[in-house]
Amino acid sequence: MTIQTYREFRPTGFDQCGVGPDAIQDMLVAPVSRSRDSGVPAESNWEVVTGGISAQIEGCQVHRFGHWACGWFELFLVPPSPEARDLLERWEGLLEDYPIASEEHYSNACVEAEVEAWDSYGREGWYDALCTEFGEAEIECLCEAGLDGDALWYDLAANGCGEAVDIDDYGVTFNYDAVLKDLYIGDLVRKTLPNADERALAELQARVNAAGEESEE
Repeated sequence: MTIQTYREFRPTGFDQCGVGPDAIQDMLVAPVSRSRDSGVPAESNWEVVTGGISAQIEGCQVHRFGHWACGWFELFLVPPSPEARDLLERWEGLLEDYPIASEEHYSNACVEAEVEAWDSYGREGWYDALCTEFGEAEIECLCEAGLDGDALWYDLAANGCGEAVDIDDYGVTFNYDAVLKDLYIGDLVRKTLPNADERALAELQARVNAAGEESEE
């Protein structure tokens, strides 16, 4: 096991050991950290592991340090004792065997991160991808007829149209191209009017086609 005191710790091989106040030099460094660039896995592990340690050991501290590579990073420091070292070594061993501290916590964190990312940039990116694939005029026509872009995304993603979302330490990525693969404008017409008869579908298709032709003139 490699649990270190803060005196022994260095963020990278290019940094000095133990930079900081004398009062924390002998404290133990927990086997999790986070930085400005941490993604969902690292944040989930931080919350689970630090919460578990704090529930058993008093006097733990979070220390944030500026860093040339990642802006800032945080360490969780634990008062030294044989019991504390044993607990940290057990957490370290668990994370070495499997890199997610709690599947339940991580799953919930992924859902929250995906919702936040969708509201922040995913929805706009999806609309742009639809317009690029099928034409802006055509998509506007379908939206006016009732196409729900959010519902369309989640329907396609849930039904296995490609690997819809990637979540890792770099953030949340929506794989629009994978979801749009093998999707045709006629499919969008049917999803816009899911309960319509063939006549109504044909009329909407004609309007979509006309909108596209007008945009090209």
